[in-house]
Amino acid sequence: MRIFLCLFVILIFLPLNSTAQTSTAVTPEFEEQHRRAVDFAHKDQHDKSLSMLRKLLKTHPTYYPVLRDYVIISTWNNDCDDALKYYKKIAKYPDQESYLIIPVSECMVEAGQLEEAKKLLQRGYLKYPNDKDLKEALNEVQDAIDEYHQGILNVDLVNDNPDGSNIEWRFQTKYTQSFTKAFALYGRYFYAHSSDEEFPTEDMDRLGIGAVFGLHRRLTLDQEFSTDIKDSDKYGSTTKLNYDPHELWDMNFVYSTYWEDLSLRAVEQGVKAKGWNYNVYFHTGDYRWEWFAAVGDYQYTDGNDRASIYTEGGYAFELTPKREQRVILELNVGKNSVIPTAAYFNPERSSTIALAYKLDMVLDTKYRRHVDTLYVNAGVYSQKDYDSKMISSIFYQQDYDLNKTTFFNWGLGVGSKVYDGERETNLLAKLNFEKRF
Repeated sequence: MRIFLCLFVILIFLPLNSTAQTSTAVTPEFEEQHRRAVDFAHKDQHDKSLSMLRKLLKTHPTYYPVLRDYVIISTWNNDCDDALKYYKKIAKYPDQESYLIIPVSECMVEAGQLEEAKKLLQRGYLKYPNDKDLKEALNEVQDAIDEYHQGILNVDLVNDNPDGSNIEWRFQTKYTQSFTKAFALYGRYFYAHSSDEEFPTEDMDRLGIGAVFGLHRRLTLDQEFSTDIKDSDKYGSTTKLNYDPHELWDMNFVYSTYWEDLSLRAVEQGVKAKGWNYNVYFHTGDYRWEWFAAVGDYQYTDGNDRASIYTEGGYAFELTPKREQRVILELNVGKNSVIPTAAYFNPERSSTIALAYKLDMVLDTKYRRHVDTLYVNAGVYSQKDYDSKMISSIFYQQDYDLNKTTFFNWGLGVGSKVYDGERETNLLAKLNFEKRF
């Protein structure tokens, strides 16, 4: 009877320890290979390290130290899918270290598994109540969970100069209410105004409603329907797809039957435009290198077909917690169908190549976060049938995180551009306010 009870107790607790073993007999050669694999990881040779660890797991598939290190190094390699896959093998291990728990929780957040990340961190914090990093990670996950139930009010004011000397002011306010991590509704009001001394313009005054759907943890659909308040004939539909295949990449595709960045000179003439835009963004793991590219094609109701390609690449030659200095090379190419009667600026062929300098400074102030940015740009603009000329701009911006729920930024600058061979000096301005409820 006593033997039976002992066997019964062993069977009860066997599953807990069978997922990961620390007592498996390993040879000194095995431990040496394990140590070498970890050394390679510390030298940023992650792929080589993971390959060595996989070979070790073929002979000892439940050995906890190797599984643990494989998971951690996978997160260093920006491969959360692989990290979470292998973490399942040790998820029930009772003595998980905090330096394993934190990166795994970050991968869970990236995968949209917020509640799972919270539970993991709570268990870790109970075991290590004095670990400040665990407490901070738990607070961040709780904030992320709270965001899914928050309403967000966003207000934007920006000026644009699509046609030369006249300034177009564009105002937008948008309220978004999330209901789940995969569904949100929003309402939007948009107003654009310009007073042009040379050509008549017409304001835009529009309302839109939309919904955001999380189709997959890396794929989001945003569908909006909008209309002009005064003219119901100016209705539109905008579809946006955001795909995040990897934490280093971000891709967006937009198709709209009514583009709101249309020149207000064109709006006065009754011109509308539909079309698409695709952009992609990439950065290295340390944000030392960045790359962005966008292509678009718009069809105007007056017969004009506008196509554009824009790309920029940036390198940070200084990257510290308090300051970042970056150089950026930009290239912009566009073409239009020639519409001789068009009142808006539509060069048949144009291109810009420019070099920019960007300085970001994180300042110690009473606010939760305060960043000042200086942006200086100089380049050459070329337009068919006109001589190439220098263009330039300078812009200064301040960003404030007033607290966890209130964000504010503003910026002012001046730019010197060329339109049909004539130089224009333009005011550059922006204002943004965001409040979470």
